[in-house]
Amino acid sequence: MMNIAEEIEIVEKMKKKGNSEVAYADGMLSVLKQVAEGKSPEEIKTYVNNTLKCLEC
Repeated sequence: MMNIAEEIEIVEKMKKKGNSEVAYADGMLSVLKQVAEGKSPEEIKTYVNNTLKCLEC
């Protein structure tokens, strides 16, 4: 399993290459950061739901 720093590096490389899956990878990274910060499952669920609502706007 990779650590957060490695995940961040991979997402940055994807952005530079214009990878079509970068938005998905960036979203997953933001959730991993929430987990790393020690957020509870309910807080993470709320974060994801709020993020999805913002994408619909």
